[in-house]
This record gives sequence, structure tokens and C-alpha cells, in this order.
Amino acid sequence: MRESILNTNGIALTVFHFPEEEHTGGRFWSVFSYREGSDKRYLLNKQILIYHPINRFFKANNTMKRSLILIIAVLIFQYSPGSPQQKGDSLKTALLIVDIQNFYFPGDGPGLVNAEQASQVAKEILQSFRDKKQLVVHVRHKSSKGSEIHKNVESLPYEKIITKEEVNCFLRTDLLAYLTINNITRLVIIGMQTQMCLEAAVRAAYDYGFECIVVQEACATRDLRFGGKVVKAEDVQASTFATISDGGYGKVIEMSVFKENTDKYLFQKLD
Repeated sequence: MRESILNTNGIALTVFHFPEEEHTGGRFWSVFSYREGSDKRYLLNKQILIYHPINRFFKANNTMKRSLILIIAVLIFQYSPGSPQQKGDSLKTALLIVDIQNFYFPGDGPGLVNAEQASQVAKEILQSFRDKKQLVVHVRHKSSKGSEIHKNVESLPYEKIITKEEVNCFLRTDLLAYLTINNITRLVIIGMQTQMCLEAAVRAAYDYGFECIVVQEACATRDLRFGGKVVKAEDVQASTFATISDGGYGKVIEMSVFKENTDKYLFQKLD
């Protein structure tokens, strides 16, 4: 079902409703914004989740339901990452841990180079966020074996877990909605594999307007083969970090720098 709810100053907000069985616990609405004449299929900005009780309450009153959705959509459009109105708002940082799962460690899978060491560094970063009461999001890739989050960074009951089926953890998940609702503007992103899901998370987050920071020692990958040549894991890491940094997608820092300046990277504006 498609329902246009706002069109002003050349900008339209449109709500799309997807079948509720696809998103257990509530009906999932995606709010798109686009300028007239543009291809709106590629400009997904915000997503909101309206739970069953609200849907039942407004089922008999479509006008009231439309009004509620309009209010929520406008608020999200105005105050979420990537919106021009958010400039000058307070900084809020979250930790995004991408795919530090058992299948990347010996035993459940082939293992990545320095996976254990990277998970230990990730554990330190995770503890820093917990100590400072900052938001933590765990991402795991759906798999038939080894999909459990590794013990070094296992989640606490109140921490959000995103289960994905794509390389990009924003694609067909509620990650963007969750970050938006929590007013997150900056992400510290760590995880595995560096050139795959980690880089995809950084690029997508940048496109959605988040400021991104990657701690390089908390990432891991493996040797790659192409054209009869072996590309060593350390070279894959270096190439990916160079792309992220030189491309302007985010800052890549060493763990020592993060430890010495934790408050800066969590609470202060960066140069």
C-alpha cells in the first residue's frame, strides 16, 4: 500500500506499508523523501516502526491514523541524520559491531587472519561504550552454522541485535530506524570482514548522513586470491582503510589513539 502524506516546497514524504508478517511485532513503515522530478526509488531516508496496538487503535479512524503518521514522519525527516535541520544539534555516538561471529574463528569456519586479536580489541572498545553508557548495536549475518556472536563481544540483554542477510547491514533491516529514533549522529564501526561487511556498513552509514570512525585493529579479514595472485590480508586491510579514508567515508584510527582520546571520539566534534 502506498500513501502520500506530505508535499511541500518541492519535497514529498511518502509512506509505504509492508506486510506485518515480514516484521514481527509491528507494522513496518518506510518514509521516503525526494524532490520532485527525481527517482525516489534510490532515496530512502527514514524508517519507522508502528506497533500493533497503535494500528488496532487507529484501525477504525483512518484520518487520525494519517495524522499520527504525518507527525512522526515530519519529526523524523527534520531531526534524523542527513536532514539539513539537524545541523547544530548535539552529538550522539553509537558503537556498531559488524559480524564478529563464530564462523570467522577457527572451529566454526576457516578463520580470519588475526580474528582473535581483533575481537579482543573490539571487546575493549565495547567496554568503553558500556562504561560511558553509550548505545551499542550488534550486527550478525544469518547463517546455518557459526552465526552466534563471538563470546568476546557477546551482547547484553538490553543491547540491540540486528540480523542481516545482505552485505550491507542497513539493507532490509531496521538499523537505520533504530539509530534515527535514538538520535545517533556518529558511528564507531568495527568488525569483519574488513573489505566486505565492515566497508559496506561504513559506506551506507556515510550515505545516510552519519559521521563514521573505524578502529583498524578491531577489524579482520583474510587472504584473497585473484588472477592467480594472492593478496595478503594485511594488504586487503590497508587498501580498504585507504579507500574509506581517502574517499572521505570516515576516519580510520589506531586503537592507541582511541584509548587516549575516548571522550573526544564519543562526545566531541572532530576537526
